[in-house]
Amino acid sequence: MRNYKKLNRKGVSPVIATLLLILIAVAAAVLVYMWVTGYVRTTATGGEEMAERIKIEAVSVSSDSSSLTAYVRNVGDVTATIDAIYVIDRSGSIVGSSPNLSSEVSVGSVTTVTVNGVTLTRGQHYTLRVVTKSGVEASYVFRMQ
Repeated sequence: MRNYKKLNRKGVSPVIATLLLILIAVAAAVLVYMWVTGYVRTTATGGEEMAERIKIEAVSVSSDSSSLTAYVRNVGDVTATIDAIYVIDRSGSIVGSSPNLSSEVSVGSVTTVTVNGVTLTRGQHYTLRVVTKSGVEASYVFRMQ
């Protein structure tokens, strides 16, 4: 004979089953909402600004310390337009600058940018800052020899 005791057990009530389904649906909706808002935020701010990257490879100072040449490489994915270059001393004062340059650097290439009329003191440390039109910055610290 068969044992029918197993068939007499009660299952989950319809009310509890409905509540569990609603809970699962709400949790799934929250996860989808969080993913969509994160994706939208990334694509909204991830345009050319994030793809544009520059690096200062080297700095060369003239023999009379009145001009400085920076070698800037574009390591990003788009052409970068250099807007300005600043030479800053340890106290934070700008000792030389070349604003409004509009010098384009294609992807993977190196360009030179010159600052004239700089006053540099031997033995001092300086920070060279290059800024692009979109606001991307690169800094290079050097000591005047």
